[in-house]
Amino acid sequence: MKYRIILFIVIGMAASGLRAQTSGHDKMSGVWRGQFEGLPSVTLNVTEEGGGLSGAVLFYRLKKNPGSDVHTSGPGIPEPLLHPASNGNSLVFEVSHRRFHPPETLSAPPFRFRLTLNGPDRGELVNETDPSGPRVELIREK
Repeated sequence: MKYRIILFIVIGMAASGLRAQTSGHDKMSGVWRGQFEGLPSVTLNVTEEGGGLSGAVLFYRLKKNPGSDVHTSGPGIPEPLLHPASNGNSLVFEVSHRRFHPPETLSAPPFRFRLTLNGPDRGELVNETDPSGPRVELIREK
């Protein structure tokens, strides 16, 4: 009887692992990092919870030092992903813009972003709200 219970537990664990692998979200899950001019510019953390995606994004503020061509970057405030959705090869999500440049942005609508995979652990992040902005290559940590 004890072995039968253990067998059911092992089969259940294998089946749940198989569901997670075939859900399509595993392509997007992980910690993704991007750089701009050799400095950190974005960290995107995507997780699968309860069959759906969630996570947070941290944008870095890039500043040019006065009187030189040297840039520095510092982390902003992490923001949760709003309405994340994946179709397998891309992840679309929104991010609140309220705290980006207060008080001007306190009533600003969210920005919409798209991460499109272009390799197993590589993707391109685009701000769909302002497509003329820079595209950032993201690399998933292993």
